[in-house]
Amino acid sequence: MMKNLLILLIVIPSHLNSQEANVPFLSPDDFDFELDYNFKTKPYNVKDVAYSERELNNSTENLPYVKMKIILKNTSEDQFRYKVHTNKSDIILNRKIKGNDDFVIDMGFADDIKDRVHAHQFSVIIYNKDKDPLSKIVIEFSVNGDMFINEKLMGKI
Repeated sequence: MMKNLLILLIVIPSHLNSQEANVPFLSPDDFDFELDYNFKTKPYNVKDVAYSERELNNSTENLPYVKMKIILKNTSEDQFRYKVHTNKSDIILNRKIKGNDDFVIDMGFADDIKDRVHAHQFSVIIYNKDKDPLSKIVIEFSVNGDMFINEKLMGKI
């Protein structure tokens, strides 16, 4: 029983990733994005082991924080729902599309994204009513802060 459960836990995520890999990118004409690059004070968190004692003690300093607004344009009747997945297998948004829609992806502190402490890839998958993926937008950050949208370099954080 435990062996079967382990096999399911391995096979299901890889099946979802392979299904997602065949989904075409959403046309650049059908969406826009606005990068919101602010400064926030990082709260002290003992779970963040990637920071040295010196960095944790300086947590009152404002650090770069990243959010991105995605604006869906030219939506069609068959585009029913979108989900935002991270490379850490988290689903951070799951909503129905209401006409030309927009939403904000809270990505976190820029240093955490670059250092791979938190997610560095965000995939917006658009589904039809039958839950079949129609298209996707993939936002990825490199370790040096380059921002790629659908594999095209779009800037730096």
